[in-house]
Amino acid sequence: MASLYLHIPFCKKACHYCSFYFTLSPVKKDAYISAIIHEIEERAGELSHQNITSIYLGGGTPTILTSTDLEKIMRSILDNYSISSQAEISIESNPENLTLDYIKSLRGFSFNRLSIGVQSFADADLEVMNRNHTTQQALKAIENAHKLFDNISIDLIFGLPYSGMQQWKNNLKQAIELDVKHISTYNLTIEEKTALARKVGRNELPIESDDTLNEMYLYTIEELENAGFIHYEISNFGKENYWSQHNIGYWMQTPYLGFGPSAHSYLGEERRWNVSNLKLYIEGLAQQNEYWKQEHLSLENRYNEYIMTRLRTIFGIHIDEIRTTFGENFEIQFLDQVRNFENQNLIIRDDKTFKLTNSGKILADAIASDLMC
Repeated sequence: MASLYLHIPFCKKACHYCSFYFTLSPVKKDAYISAIIHEIEERAGELSHQNITSIYLGGGTPTILTSTDLEKIMRSILDNYSISSQAEISIESNPENLTLDYIKSLRGFSFNRLSIGVQSFADADLEVMNRNHTTQQALKAIENAHKLFDNISIDLIFGLPYSGMQQWKNNLKQAIELDVKHISTYNLTIEEKTALARKVGRNELPIESDDTLNEMYLYTIEELENAGFIHYEISNFGKENYWSQHNIGYWMQTPYLGFGPSAHSYLGEERRWNVSNLKLYIEGLAQQNEYWKQEHLSLENRYNEYIMTRLRTIFGIHIDEIRTTFGENFEIQFLDQVRNFENQNLIIRDDKTFKLTNSGKILADAIASDLMC
């Protein structure tokens, strides 16, 4: 099992909360298409004996690309990698791009999962975030998607300035009524060097208290589970058989290659990441210059990643996996450290598996940090 991730960095508008690498200029789009195809072909040998079980196009806004652009990229992947007949092939999208004709073209290029960046069903929220779509465009996009896709996911953000608990309840109610199979919910985070961070720093926008954010999160878990969703990861809820296989691959430490500027790759003991600069990425591939960096992951690094990723999931941390993968010393250390969180009812033990309680999920990052080497 292995996965492919492609970073499409182009956007039409800068969302105020976004810290991912993106560019608003389409000038280098054709050169980017040539460069990423070059990288896809050049690195095929790294997974020559692996069956690809998921492909994910993220960004940025992948659906800015034309049908012709997507066809070129997907053809390169299909020609150079062994793709499972059951592979999950996902693309992130913005509502304003999802015309019925465009959605038809996505189905024609083998995409079988559509992730739509809704973020909120309130125009006031969308304006605060500087999103490039309206509520009506989001509703129309989901309506169009249902005509050709069964596996539809939407993203929603809670804790937005001026939005409040009632609007968050309205967002969840609307999402449930739209009958999508997967919902990702994210607590608004104030990322450095974003427009949102600058506005908050100047006291131009209020931020929700931790107590309110925790109330929103716990309400989300209860409401979506009551609606038949399974809370299989801290931020992700899916109906049965509709969990994101691509993201599960990340959390279960399966190998993946990342293509495009800022994309990361993971091959067990090695991690690699591409330069977060479109110009340098294109030039590096064209001139055979180094456009990436790499690090060897020590046993401690890999243990820490196991703790951080697995704790976030429904699968939890299995003590036998710690012993067989990392050794008895790590097992002893973990059992000693985890006891404190069990006593506080933040982690619960089921035989040999340790999972976060709902209260523990609120403190997931802090707990994972304390359990690391």
